This record gives sequence, structure tokens and C-alpha cells, in this order.
Amino acid sequence: MLFGVGVIAILFLVYEFVLATLSFDQAQLGLLQAFKRDIQTTVLGAPTAVARDGAPVSLLRIPRLGLDRVVVEGTSPQDLKSGPGHLAVSPLPGEAGNAVIISRRVTHGGPFWALGTLRRGDPIDVTTGQGTFVY
Repeated sequence: MLFGVGVIAILFLVYEFVLATLSFDQAQLGLLQAFKRDIQTTVLGAPTAVARDGAPVSLLRIPRLGLDRVVVEGTSPQDLKSGPGHLAVSPLPGEAGNAVIISRRVTHGGPFWALGTLRRGDPIDVTTGQGTFVY
């Protein structure tokens, strides 16, 4: 009985830290292709359409972390399995207001695993259909 519980726990950890990361990386490749294909250039503050949940909305680059990821619309657990998620009620990067991007720190690729190592003044680049913005 105890052996069976141990095996299940090990299988769960293998899934969360290995298989889920492989799935995340595969999703990012598909999202990058979709972003490049579907991105529209829009006027700041006047998007032509609201992005659907899970659709790519921007590219996020944080050089200090070595992070280059596609950001998806939405922050549901399913959305965050594909990449960092844009909180739908916040403006997109480059628009007036505070853009909110949420991501996992450990599982599913752990895009924000080293977020605590950022220093004041470290650039964060976000590219949308409206251009590239540096924060």
C-alpha cells in the first residue's frame, strides 16, 4: 500500500516537472507561430477585436531572466499551461493603465521562476501589434 502511494507520488512529480514542461514548450512554439501569423497592427487604445482566451497577445522578453515567452489572453489554469497570461480586465501593454501579466513560477515551464532576481532598472520588453514597449 505504502509502495503504491510512493509510486503515484513519483509519477505525479514526473508529470508536473517534466511532462508538463515539455507540453508547455510545445505550446509556446505553436503560440509563437500563431502570434506571427495573426498579429494585427492597431492604433494605441483602439484594438480592433478582443482576443479570445488562450490566444497569443504579445511577446514578453526579460533579458535578466533569459525569458522569451508568448503571452496568452486569460489567466485561467488552462491558459497558464500554455504561457504567461494577460489579465483580461487590464489594458494590453502599451495602452494607458497598468497591464497585468500572470504566470507560474515552478510548473509548466516555470516562466517566472527567477522573478525575484530582477533589479530596479532591468528592462522588460513587451511586443504587441502596436509595437515594442520597454518597462
